[in-house]
Amino acid sequence: MTRTDKEEYAAKCEEFKCEPLLSVMQQIDEAALRGEVVSSLNLRGISKTKLNEKVTNVKLRAVAEAFTRELKHLDVSYNFVDDSSCQPLIKLLETSTSLKELDLGGNDLCVHGSLLLAQALSDKDKPPVLEALSLQGNPLGDEGGYAISDSMRKNVNLRELNLNDTGIGISSLINVADALTSDNRTIEVIEIGNPKLSTLEGEHVLYVARMLACNPKIRALNLKKHPLRDTSFTVLLECGLMRNKTLETLCLSCCQITSTSAPNIEKLLSQNTSLRHLDLSNNPLTDEVALGIARGLGEDKSLEMINLQNCRLTNKGLLALASAAEGAETLAHIKLWGNHFGQESGAAWAKVLEAKGMKSDFTTYVVDGIVHVAAC
Repeated sequence: MTRTDKEEYAAKCEEFKCEPLLSVMQQIDEAALRGEVVSSLNLRGISKTKLNEKVTNVKLRAVAEAFTRELKHLDVSYNFVDDSSCQPLIKLLETSTSLKELDLGGNDLCVHGSLLLAQALSDKDKPPVLEALSLQGNPLGDEGGYAISDSMRKNVNLRELNLNDTGIGISSLINVADALTSDNRTIEVIEIGNPKLSTLEGEHVLYVARMLACNPKIRALNLKKHPLRDTSFTVLLECGLMRNKTLETLCLSCCQITSTSAPNIEKLLSQNTSLRHLDLSNNPLTDEVALGIARGLGEDKSLEMINLQNCRLTNKGLLALASAAEGAETLAHIKLWGNHFGQESGAAWAKVLEAKGMKSDFTTYVVDGIVHVAAC
């Protein structure tokens, strides 16, 4: 007779002499009330209810061995998973025929753990069915990042890979881009934000641009905190973005892009036909870029959301954006908080938000006949 999820988990906890995680038991009960088996486990350690219930080595092993048949999504982010305790997850990857999403963000995987994980991901004889992997915030370093990116040359199932904030360096970035240029045609979402670079020359940008030009499968790219500056942004645009017809989401937040790039950003919006979400926040763009964006929005037929938070925009640029947003066919969400609204731009945006029902990160209100702006 097949044991229930609760019986299987309780048996594993008894075998490994550890207390069952209350959150696991609760999620088992909730699934049972729906008449379902457990297909998703949220063990994210940063929530208020789980601060004193972190997943440690032996408890992780109990979970990994109890839920091998039906589990599709496992979130063990912000726990105590490190190189010495990741083996149960490696085994789960190797044996599970159902696990599609694994979130390991905010843990302590370093080089050794990365090598083990990369070996499992690149197994050609029995490739993992995993489709989404987040390693965000783990100190992989350049060697660990290189191993993970190298596994993409052989992996045929992964669709989403998050390497944000992992301390990867120039060799990892180049290897990621090269793997997605020459070998991999399954990755659709690649996040490589906030790398650890010792140079501002941006040697990797040409590789990333070539990846965009050659790989039509990529739908989303995160380059947050890459020190592109205007020169490298031009390379990215001319050699990659303008040759790509499938990219839908692009994050260029904190990339040191300035007003010099106004013509390039206008060109991107007016000529790219696939981009739906664009994040340019925390760049010193100034009103000159805002005017270029406004002109680009007049010709754009695809953009749905743009983030321009903290871009040093003033009344002039914000007025131009409000005027452009009125006629933008697809724009439904804009973020402008952290810029310098004047009375005229505040009033203009109040009308746009009311007329179009547009989502935003700010709201407007009137005091003594004067329109003011506040964060939502």
